[in-house]
Amino acid sequence: MSELRVEGNVAVQDELITLSSAIVEGQSYLSTEFGEVISRAISQLWLIDAFSDIRIWGEELGPDRIVVIIEVEEKPRLGTVTFRGNDKLKRTDLMNAGRINESMWLGPDNISLARERILGKYRNEGYLRAEVEFETLDVAGDSTASNLIVRVDEGPKVGIRAIEVYGNEILSDRQIRAAMTTGTGFLFFSRGEYNQRTIEEDKDNIADRYAEAGHLDARVVTDSLGYDESGRNMTLYFTVDEGEQYTLGTFTIEGIEKGYEFFDERDLENAITVTEGGPYNETEIVQSLINIQTLYMEEGYVYANYNPIPSYTGPDNRIVNITAYFTEGEPANVAHIFITGNTRTKEHVIRREVLLKPGNRFSSSLFQRSMREVMALNYFSNVELDPPPQPNAEGNLDVTIKVAERPTGQAIMGAGYSERDGIVGNIGLQLPNLFGNGQELQFNWDFGRIRRTILVGFTEPWLFNTPTLVGASVYRSEYFYNIYYKQRREGFTAQLGRRLRWPDDYFRINFGYRLEDTNFYDFDPKYNPSPAYDLRQWDWPIRNSSLSFTIYRDSRDRPEFPTRGSVNTLRTEISGGPLGGDEQYLKWDLNQSFYFPTWANVIMALKLRAGLVEPYRGYGQGGFIPFNEKYLPGGTSFDGQIRGYENRRVGPLDQDGLEIGGQSLLIFTMEYTFPLAPEQMIYGLVFADAGNAWLDLNDTDPFDLRRSVGFGLRMFTPMVGLIGFDFAYGFDHFENGRRKGRWIPHFQFGAQFY
Repeated sequence: MSELRVEGNVAVQDELITLSSAIVEGQSYLSTEFGEVISRAISQLWLIDAFSDIRIWGEELGPDRIVVIIEVEEKPRLGTVTFRGNDKLKRTDLMNAGRINESMWLGPDNISLARERILGKYRNEGYLRAEVEFETLDVAGDSTASNLIVRVDEGPKVGIRAIEVYGNEILSDRQIRAAMTTGTGFLFFSRGEYNQRTIEEDKDNIADRYAEAGHLDARVVTDSLGYDESGRNMTLYFTVDEGEQYTLGTFTIEGIEKGYEFFDERDLENAITVTEGGPYNETEIVQSLINIQTLYMEEGYVYANYNPIPSYTGPDNRIVNITAYFTEGEPANVAHIFITGNTRTKEHVIRREVLLKPGNRFSSSLFQRSMREVMALNYFSNVELDPPPQPNAEGNLDVTIKVAERPTGQAIMGAGYSERDGIVGNIGLQLPNLFGNGQELQFNWDFGRIRRTILVGFTEPWLFNTPTLVGASVYRSEYFYNIYYKQRREGFTAQLGRRLRWPDDYFRINFGYRLEDTNFYDFDPKYNPSPAYDLRQWDWPIRNSSLSFTIYRDSRDRPEFPTRGSVNTLRTEISGGPLGGDEQYLKWDLNQSFYFPTWANVIMALKLRAGLVEPYRGYGQGGFIPFNEKYLPGGTSFDGQIRGYENRRVGPLDQDGLEIGGQSLLIFTMEYTFPLAPEQMIYGLVFADAGNAWLDLNDTDPFDLRRSVGFGLRMFTPMVGLIGFDFAYGFDHFENGRRKGRWIPHFQFGAQFY
């Protein structure tokens, strides 16, 4: 070949075409191989994706002189792109979805691909009936370019309103729908989202659910869609073939030797949840093997593994015998613990919460507990093992704990509304992780219609690098709860606490001392209570000198929006007697909250609050309970939350309707919390409250409770903390001696939510 020539190209350079063809000018080719050379060259040139036609041939110019001609026809370059009819999706979204770039080569193949991708985008957004058409227009004066018009008929957004199942007898429609990710919406006015990939996954989910009932051959044989007259609502139809049921014959474990050094036959029996002779359930079989593996993991045998081998017997081979062979391996220690992601919190603050230390035998439960303790610091939005524990050359484990810092300090200057306090202003500084050392500094000044408070406090949770808490605060507060009087409290508190290892390491104890002066003043001339409850009879101000003891157990998995665990507090306080002061009383407070996961990420919480305050008559004292130490529950009161009622208005009242406070308290609450936008920490809830306060213990009647139900919203924001709105219906309001129900809204913010 003496010459290589390129023809027909305008935008693509000759050099790119000749290099891509791999035909070399001046090289000799045998006539028998020339056809293969041309075929390979055409295939390579198509990869450039710039041509609509390619031809290669040779012309003989004389003896031993041949010219090879590569003739191409270029695709037009894309000029402008115009979308018409796209109301729901933006132009940039459609350009990205279709992978359309201006100046790209434009041909039937990539136009077809772009159309399918844009249609896929609409389907993913729920517009299943969308239509997309492309039209190319020549550019005047430029034969190498074409403009593109994309016409879109979006149609209505379609949602799944119903799911119908045919052919099922073993499982009900409800059981099958529960196994699916695809749904029909949460409430009657919502609809489920259609996603073809999710529906394909749901077919496998349904088969897995049947496998749990022993029907290993069950499958979805057909699926289809139907639309109502509006074209907006779909019904998803599934037809299933349930197949025959398989039975578990025998379940045998082989290879356990070292394991019997730290667990016995009873532990093994408790780990195995399958029933021989019952329906074959692969999920339970795998879970039983994981349970046994967990027994090994607890003792550091992280390499223990299992291999279940099935064998089939009986009629039609529907009896399955399982023999699981365990490989125990050797135990592993923790070699290193690495901390990553902590940009503000110092490493030692995290490490002291980790229960496992380098050199310890690895334990999966202790490490999960360590993760929980780090999360409970409330400094991080997420705590995880990343990557999973990695073995080193000696077979021991290197562990990396990755944390994601979140804003913890609050410097606040602003105003807001609290249902309890009305319009409030706030200037404050709260640093719960001072200089990254885990210490807390707090300064707060609240001022509003019925409350004015100033507080300065400091807390060290790890004194001398031991789990010992010390703290102190000084404060002054004024309250204007009604038009008849004002209240001022000012004082000092100190506390000393310690984590315990017995009865378990969720327990803490705390000792506190409070020295406080309380004054009621500015009594209105219209103030005319019963003589026994007349606050003017006392010589204000009076002094409180009290010592408290609190035992506290918190096993919640997270401080905000917990999903499991409990928090239990028992607090007792003695005032007066050997401590001096004017107030003489004994007080007991019990708070319990239990959290349980239920279904679909809904968490149930059961809460109890009980209290009792009695006169202290030791050391020759007559006993005196001040008004501000009695219980005045109702609404969102600190003395006890009973929504659906006004603040501090549940409990004893005098003949003029003034609250006089109770010496005993009992409140029950049941809540269901569900995520609305978990990434933004927004949750909804429904609840029921019931509670009351009584004059003294003898009057306490657990069947005489003020009841309410309602719904609400919770969200967490870094600058304010927890914000909540509740709307509650109180059943037991009394007007003129008659019971009457009433709706009452409640709004609150900050960390104190009962």
